[in-house]
Amino acid sequence: MRCRPTVSLRLLAASLIVLAFGLPTGPVRAACDDPPGPGVVWETCHKTSLRLNGSDLAGARIVGSSLARSDLRRANLTGAVLEGSYLNRALLSGANLKGADLSRAEAYRGEFARADLTAAELVKTVLARANLTGARLQDANLHKVDAGRAVLRGAILTRANLTKADLSRADLRDATLVDANATKAALIRADLRGADLTGTDLTDAHLILADLRGARLKGADLTGALLRDVEFSGTDLSQVTGLGAAELARACGDTGTKLPAGLTRPDTWPCAPMQRERDR
Repeated sequence: MRCRPTVSLRLLAASLIVLAFGLPTGPVRAACDDPPGPGVVWETCHKTSLRLNGSDLAGARIVGSSLARSDLRRANLTGAVLEGSYLNRALLSGANLKGADLSRAEAYRGEFARADLTAAELVKTVLARANLTGARLQDANLHKVDAGRAVLRGAILTRANLTKADLSRADLRDATLVDANATKAALIRADLRGADLTGTDLTDAHLILADLRGARLKGADLTGALLRDVEFSGTDLSQVTGLGAAELARACGDTGTKLPAGLTRPDTWPCAPMQRERDR
């Protein structure tokens, strides 16, 4: 006589059927049409021109998605992952992006004025022509960032990692780069007037035609830096390291330039006026 299967055997059989057909047994991934909110998962989603100003997207996972031209002003994106996303012309002014990961994201002409990007990951991020006026970027990782022609006027980049960053023609007037690591950074034609570069590592940096008039360079390391036609007029260089007579001869200064002990003003100073603004 055949025995009837017990309840436990029936449950086991049902579980095997679920596994056989590949039905989900873990958390269900959020869909692209899910509403915005903390921890939302939007991966490879096309969500351009959204109005999300003031939204709470803390811890959101927005990977490889397009938020181009979206309004994210004053949004909370603390700890959000936006790796590889498209933020071209997006509005993020005043947004909270502390600890956010924007590695390899594209934010061409993005608006980040006064945004908080403290300790954010911006490795290989495209910020060309972006507006980061007054943005907070202390302890941020901008290794190999593309920020050509970006506006970083008054931005705070204290202890930021700018190794191999491209900041060519960037506006860094009055920016704070105290103790930043700008080794091998490209600062060609960058405007650094009034910037605070105290303790900044500029080893092997490309500063060709950069404007450092009035910049603070106490303790800055210029070892191996390319200084051709750099504007040092009125700048205090008395406490920089790695600066030699050959480098000074390639740069430009005047009677107001203070030099390190043992160095004398080159005969070529002051240099002939250059049309820097015309070429910006």
